[in-house]
Amino acid sequence: MRALMTLSLLASACGPIDSPQEPIKARILASSGQEGYRFRDVEFSTLRSIGPVQGDFALVKGSAILNLNSDINEVIASSDPAAIYSDRGHGLSIDYTLKDGVVYPRDFTSMAALAIYYNFERTFKFWQEYNNLSIDDFGFTTIYNNPILKADTGNTSTEIETKVNAAFLTGVRDLWFLKKSKLALVPIKMNFAIMAHEFFHSLFDLLVAQKDVDFYNGSSSASFTLSAINEGMADFFAILVTERKAELGESLAIMASSRVPPVSWFESNYRFACGSSYYCLGSVLNSALYEAGETIGMKEVGRYVLDALPDLRELWLANREVSFTIDQFLNLIIAKASVGDQVILCQSLTKWFNSSAGLLTCTAS
Repeated sequence: MRALMTLSLLASACGPIDSPQEPIKARILASSGQEGYRFRDVEFSTLRSIGPVQGDFALVKGSAILNLNSDINEVIASSDPAAIYSDRGHGLSIDYTLKDGVVYPRDFTSMAALAIYYNFERTFKFWQEYNNLSIDDFGFTTIYNNPILKADTGNTSTEIETKVNAAFLTGVRDLWFLKKSKLALVPIKMNFAIMAHEFFHSLFDLLVAQKDVDFYNGSSSASFTLSAINEGMADFFAILVTERKAELGESLAIMASSRVPPVSWFESNYRFACGSSYYCLGSVLNSALYEAGETIGMKEVGRYVLDALPDLRELWLANREVSFTIDQFLNLIIAKASVGDQVILCQSLTKWFNSSAGLLTCTAS
């Protein structure tokens, strides 16, 4: 008993680790404009705690277990967390040292948690300024680091630790970032463009699906097209948020060649080139929008796309079981542009989608 009492007194004498003062500053791996990635001191404007990592916009958690469908192809989509998570994990706290008011993470998990929140904060603040996004409409987000995927097949339960990926979960509207890999030059979870990409999926879910998990259900061909549109816009707006198209390819060489516009592999016919890959079709859409943006202005093109989203919702609901095509969506974007910009949009969209003015509503050929 005396030994335990002595230990308690020693711990009390040492006192708690110094806590950082707001605004919290930290040394993490982060990009900045054309400089790319390096270790830099960053300042958070909405982070309130690092034990766990939580702020006005999001909470970063770890040790979660997500349920897969029985065919082990995808995470269950549901608005009920109990259907998706076997274990919802816990908030991630930072192991750090404090020097001159700056938090220095002492391990990879701590740095990853801070980078995740920093990139989420930057992305949210962009959309606040660009499209008047409010936290009340968007909702507080839970972001999971290194979730484990579990599938129950009969009497067998299999756990899978997937690497080098990130996702937005419809229904619960959570984000998750999987384990790092030696293949990634910049860890996926620290890549600003990857965060901006996944954030847009959540924004699309808000603005178009209106947080309805069943909204995405349609015929296989219609769902393919909607997924391609969602992916292409997510890549385009990731470039708009980061102001650097190379950001998309900073983590993996394959993403630099397949996703950074203009995509080098594309020749003339997206239907032949893309086959059954909606990511591929999304890259064609991103390249077309990016090319138009180089002349019109990226934010202007982005505005036309956002203005078309309410019409996209109506178009999808009316055609998702019958006929829903990429050309129908392209026409919605063109219709929102000024007359002069319509000409430029039509030139780019016609070129990249191998379409004719008969398919696209153009004011000039």
